[in-house]
Amino acid sequence: MEIATQLDDNRAEKLAYIQQHTNQDLSEILNQAIDLYYEQLNPTSISPLEALQEDSLVGLFEGDPDLSKNYKAKVHEYLDQKYPPQQQ
Repeated sequence: MEIATQLDDNRAEKLAYIQQHTNQDLSEILNQAIDLYYEQLNPTSISPLEALQEDSLVGLFEGDPDLSKNYKAKVHEYLDQKYPPQQQ
């Protein structure tokens, strides 16, 4: 499909900026912009969580459920077991 349009100065500057920083031609930029806008409007798009679940990553690993809160203590515990502190 061929498209002809007029851009105001602000959008023309934005387009030029995008072209300079991505080295993409107008057609590539419009294709990506349309795809991005479509994804935002399309309610059937899957969430990031659903994407992870589909890839079977969720629940694949075992560990403490609160590890993100106490990982430093766990690392210290592990290191103390592996390299016991020397008493002087």
